[in-house]
Order: sequence, then structure tokens, then C-alpha cells
Amino acid sequence: MAWRKLTTYEISQGSLDLILLDGYRKIMQGIANLFIGSEVYLSKFDRSGKQKFLRARNVSQLGVNEVVNYFNRFPLFSSKHLDFLCWKEAHTLISSNLHHKKYGLDGLNRIKLLKKFYEQQ
Repeated sequence: MAWRKLTTYEISQGSLDLILLDGYRKIMQGIANLFIGSEVYLSKFDRSGKQKFLRARNVSQLGVNEVVNYFNRFPLFSSKHLDFLCWKEAHTLISSNLHHKKYGLDGLNRIKLLKKFYEQQ
């Protein structure tokens, strides 16, 4: 069996109001289509267990390249931008096969520490 390296990108939108959330479905599907993603689906609950949310998840390498190009051109704001930068660096290490080498592992560990630090701020 051959192993495949793959990074994915997921965008989610949550709401306690299911009618409002359903109104986001077309927008989320447009995002999924733009990023050559799979369908948008409704998840039962977010991490808090309180609100439902929509997810658009990309699993193709072609789609991942579209994600990188799009957010390089149209950056996100606040912590979402930092999340993207961490993801992009991890994606670069993994897609370059550097995650098997000490440099790459150190880089992934540094990303995890950085992400944990700014989430606590």
C-alpha cells in the first residue's frame, strides 16, 4: 500500500439560528466550488457542543493550491489570518516532503507552539 501525503483546508460557519445558518449554505457551497472542494455539509455541533455549523472542506491538492493562491491575494483578518499562515507553512513542509526530516519536524512543532501561544492571548 502506498501512502499519500495530503493537506486539507476547511472553512466553517456556525450559528445558533438554524434558519440563518441555512442562509449561508449557498455562500459556503460557492466557497467549496471555488476551492475545488467537496460538498458543504451541516455538522451536528461545534467544539462547545452548543451550535451547529456548516463546513466546506477541501481534500484535493489542486484545490489546496487554489486555497493558497486565493488567501495570498485576499488575506483573512485577525486570528483567521494567523491560522491560515500556520496552515500554509505546514502545507509547504508536508508537500515538500520535509516533514520526514528534522528540519521539517522542528518546523511543524514550532507551528503548533506558535498556534497554541496566540490562542491563549
